[in-house]
Amino acid sequence: MYSAEFTIKKIPLLLFLFASSLQAQICVVDRNEKSLCLEQSASRIISLAPHTTELLFAVGAGEQVIGVMSGSDYPPAASGITPVGNYQAISLETIISLKPDLVVSWPSGNPVGITRQLARFNIPVYQSDPAGVSDIAHDLLALGKITGNEVESELAAEELRSGIQSLHDEYSHKAAVASLLMISDVPMMGLSNAHAVAEAFHICGAVNVLGDMKAKAPMLGKESMLMLNPDLILVTHQIQDKNAWLIQRGFYKPPRPAVATLNPDLILRQTPRMLAGITDMCEKIEQVRVINDIQH
Repeated sequence: MYSAEFTIKKIPLLLFLFASSLQAQICVVDRNEKSLCLEQSASRIISLAPHTTELLFAVGAGEQVIGVMSGSDYPPAASGITPVGNYQAISLETIISLKPDLVVSWPSGNPVGITRQLARFNIPVYQSDPAGVSDIAHDLLALGKITGNEVESELAAEELRSGIQSLHDEYSHKAAVASLLMISDVPMMGLSNAHAVAEAFHICGAVNVLGDMKAKAPMLGKESMLMLNPDLILVTHQIQDKNAWLIQRGFYKPPRPAVATLNPDLILRQTPRMLAGITDMCEKIEQVRVINDIQH
């Protein structure tokens, strides 16, 4: 039988052991302030979006990824990983069979309820849903921490942040260029400031003519295109005859807006490669700015 004195003496030791176990956990917080704690670094990871696959490879966790969504095509090594679903459906059965110790999800793009379904099987989930470049850096650091790749993630985040800061310093203070970024030609759709790409307009010293519309990708018609009156239309596909393309969309008389093509994987996928996409976007906006200065 233990004495009361012995039991009391054990309490500080138990508290110490309990505190130590908490300290041993690896904890991160996502953009929505949802915390996730793991007992050890994740080694069997499933990615539920192309951008999260790319983020995991960017922090050096590529070899730990055992399942991906279809469309995960970068880096090339990702194409050979077991698919677990697509934008329409995710195979919960496949996920469970792979026995992951971490799933990285995309709330905006994954089927509703997938996080709740995974929780029923006690599968930890980190939610990645960047609303801008700073959120990409946040996800890099968080994913690096919970996968045991902190050094690589810190380097990737710093390279992204410093590159974006350089672009901001070079372009953000210059004369504004009214710009429209289209992501679809049929039907015509553009991106408003509700999309993560909004930060790119600010960095490049441009004004998004779709502004603060609630819809991330509002539909456009010929009349609305004319009313928006952009100096530059950025598209994500190649156009052979730009004048003919503009006339078909209602710009019958000159002066017509300039048209330039961006790589959609670089400008729309929220990964470190967005730095290259924004750099290209800033350079094309600067070309229009120079032409406007000459004409005026």
